[in-house]
This record gives sequence, structure tokens and C-alpha cells, in this order.
Amino acid sequence: MFKRLHVVLLALLAIGGCVGYQAHNGVPVYKTWDEGFGGREWAIPGVDPGTFVALNKHYSKDRNQVYFEAKVIQDADPSTFIVLSDQYAKDARHAYFEDRVVVDANSSSFRISKYDFAQDAADIFLHTTPLEVCDINTFRWLSDNWEMDSKCAYTRGRKLESADPATFKAINYWYAKDNNRAFESIFAKSIEGADSESFELDKGICEVCAHDKNRCYRYGKVVPCDTQK
Repeated sequence: MFKRLHVVLLALLAIGGCVGYQAHNGVPVYKTWDEGFGGREWAIPGVDPGTFVALNKHYSKDRNQVYFEAKVIQDADPSTFIVLSDQYAKDARHAYFEDRVVVDANSSSFRISKYDFAQDAADIFLHTTPLEVCDINTFRWLSDNWEMDSKCAYTRGRKLESADPATFKAINYWYAKDNNRAFESIFAKSIEGADSESFELDKGICEVCAHDKNRCYRYGKVVPCDTQK
């Protein structure tokens, strides 16, 4: 028992620091820090110190339970549980984002994809939300805030109605366009009345300022052109 706990404490020290799993009087706790409260220690409910293992700064397990920080992940299987990142993990039955099940995800094929997305053989997931992509086999990330496949285009996983993937391209984090429309990312929709052919960013440092041959835009909304100068 002492040898096991000693090994666990060494692991806690290696992973711990200001935030993460640490030992308090020989019992694992989860430590957080913020400017308002400073350092705080959170009890891990039902933890078994003798079999406790910190998997990274956020995930841990013992012989009975799996934890995200100081929360029990309900019904997670410690014997098959593996960590994929700071926020994603899986066991033989489920995939998880933090302490929540990624509903409908296939555990056997579930993996980290790109940015804060994950995927299985059938779909892409943003945290716990399935994107219900049109074509998983051709899905890819463009620059900044945009994704597409052979049939659909997306911004942060939200499908853009009427987008033409054959001509779709990202402009920057805020804007994209195809041959027919310009799109903004805040509300994931086309900019009504925008002229796609002439739509472009304004010169200068304003990343949300754009114009076409007819109008000027800020955050995708029409504004007087003299306010952009």
C-alpha cells in the first residue's frame, strides 16, 4: 500500500503544479487556481487512494471510478478508459468530452481530429455535438473558422445553407464566400445582398471590415462606408 501510494504521489507531483491532481494528507485532491480565490483544493468523491492514478492534469481513475478533475464520470469503465487529450477520452463503451458522454459516437473508431474537434468513422464532433456532416470521407478544415466537404460548407461545425462547396473559400476568421454568396461566421449565414464577386476585406488592420462594389460591412452587417476609414 505504501509503495503504491508513493508512486502515485510522484506521478501527482510530475503532473501537478499549480493546477491538477495533488496529494493532501495522503489523499488525492484536485487543485485549481484563479485570481479571485487563489489556490483551492477539491475533494474527489469516493476516491480510492491505494489504486488512484492521475492520467493527466484533468483525468484520473482508480479501480472503481474515472474522474474528470474532481467529478466522477458516471458509468465510465476504469479498466478500458484511455485519455485522448485534455478534454477527450474513451472507454470500451463510450467516448467522452470532459465528464460528458459524446452521444452517438462510436468508441472503437473515436479519435482526436483537429483543433477541438473529434471524429469517429461516421461523423465529426465539436465537444459533445455531432455535426451530422454531409460527407465524412471528404471533410476537411480550411483556414481559420471554416470547414467543408464535397457536399456542404460549415463554420465551427454549423452548416451553411445554400453554400456551394465547389467554389467555397475562406477569407479570414469572420468571412468566407463562394461564387454566389458571401458568408459571416457569427450567425453562420450568408450576407444578404452582398456581391460575391467583388466582396473582399478592407485594407488595414480591421479584420471584421469588408466591402463589395455596392456596400461596406462590419461583422457582416451593412455600415456606412465612411465609418470604415
